[in-house]
Amino acid sequence: MDNANEPELVELIETQLSTVRHGLILVGDPALLDRLFMQLPPRLLKSLKPSEQHERVLIIEPTERPSIGIERVRGILTFCNRRIPAKELRYQKMVMVAKGHLLTTEAQNALLKIIEEPPEGVLFLFGTPKAESLLPTVRSRLQVLNLALGSPASDSRSGVQFERLKELLSRPLAERLAAINDLTDQREHAAQMLRQFSEVTQHRIAQAAKQGVTPSLRNELVRAELIEAAQRAIESNGNIKIHLLKTLLAYI
Repeated sequence: MDNANEPELVELIETQLSTVRHGLILVGDPALLDRLFMQLPPRLLKSLKPSEQHERVLIIEPTERPSIGIERVRGILTFCNRRIPAKELRYQKMVMVAKGHLLTTEAQNALLKIIEEPPEGVLFLFGTPKAESLLPTVRSRLQVLNLALGSPASDSRSGVQFERLKELLSRPLAERLAAINDLTDQREHAAQMLRQFSEVTQHRIAQAAKQGVTPSLRNELVRAELIEAAQRAIESNGNIKIHLLKTLLAYI
C-alpha cells in the first residue's frame, strides 16, 4: 500500500483495538509497519503531553545483533511492572515490537506468560511481514490483523476463497453439519479452512473499516474473534467441533 492509504490503516488498527483486550499482531510490509508504529502512540495517547507519552511507550528494536533476544524481554517485564500514575486512557502503557519476526524463539517463549496474563492496561503491538514468523503459541494469545488484505491485489484471491466458503454455506444443513463432523477428525483440514475464513474476514474488515464503525464492521470483528477461538482450540488439541459450528453459523 502507498502512503495515501496510511490514514485508513491507522483508523483500521484503532477500530480493531476497540475489540482487543491487550494485544495485536500487525502483518504487512516492514517499511509500512515502521511508519505505522510511529503514528500509533500519538493517536492512542493523544490526551497526554509528548513527555507523558514517552514514559508510557516501550519500543523494542534490534541493536547490535540482527535479532531480538531474551535479554530484551527482561526489559519488557520491568517496563510492564513499573508503576506510573493512572490516566483516563484505555491503555496505560504500550509495548511496541515493529520487527516481531526478529524475536528469537527463546525471546518469544519468555513473552508467553506476560502476554497471556498482562498487567492491567498494557497493550502489546507486534509487527511482522508473515504471521508464521511468530510462534503459534504467541499468535494464539493475540489477535492478528493482516494489513495486506486491505489492498486491491488481494481482492481476486479473497474472492476465490469466499466463493468456496459460500459453496459450503449454501449446502443443506445436514451436509454442513456432516462437513463439520468430518473436519473434527481432520485437524489439519480444519486448520486450513479456518485460515481461509480468517483471510476472507480480515479482507472484509479492511473493506468495511473504510465506511467507519458500522454494523457490518462489528459483524466481521465478531467473526474474526470466533475464528481465532477455533484456531486456538486446534493448536491446543482441544475440542474444536463447537468452535467450528459457531464459526460456520456466524456466516449464515
